[in-house]
Amino acid sequence: MKIAYFFIPFLSALIGWLTNWLAIRMLFRPHRAKRVLGVKIQGLIPARQDEIAHKLGDLVEKELLTPEDIALALEGLHLEERLASQVDKLIDEKVNNATYLIVPLRRMPFLRAPLDMLVTELKKNIRSYIKREIPQMANEIAREMGENIQIKEIVRKKIEDFELSYLEEIVIDLSRRELRAIEYLGGVLGFLIGLIQVGLIWIL
Repeated sequence: MKIAYFFIPFLSALIGWLTNWLAIRMLFRPHRAKRVLGVKIQGLIPARQDEIAHKLGDLVEKELLTPEDIALALEGLHLEERLASQVDKLIDEKVNNATYLIVPLRRMPFLRAPLDMLVTELKKNIRSYIKREIPQMANEIAREMGENIQIKEIVRKKIEDFELSYLEEIVIDLSRRELRAIEYLGGVLGFLIGLIQVGLIWIL
């Protein structure tokens, strides 16, 4: 009988480890609902996939990717400078290609300086207009994107269509060490509980 007491902590450790191992697996498995002895069994994430999709869609739309965030992202692209540089380049190309009028006039010394000043002033005015209007345009674009692009629905659809086996593989691969620690912790706690049980048996 005393030898049997010796195995109690180890049996408890096995039960504790097995329980945690099963609980981790049941986060994802089974993917489809099954009935075992009349009880419906399905992995936690597959069972709540639709609900998770809706909640994450709300979270992304309201907290993670707002129209203000889009406006800041557009601002970070420095669209004013890019657009102004492209306009400068376009004006220079048009002026240089206008051989039937501009080039002959620029060859006249008394007209070259005024024409160059006119082109420079034109570029300056356009740059000023771009720098003044682009931030407002970016805000309007971000607002229209927020109103017309259904971020919540996009996220929801993506999550609902996500392959569960692939998601399971990613989560387990990224959290392998932590999940294994949880399994071992179940074994350790089970062993300690087994020791307590043996101690109580001896005392009582």
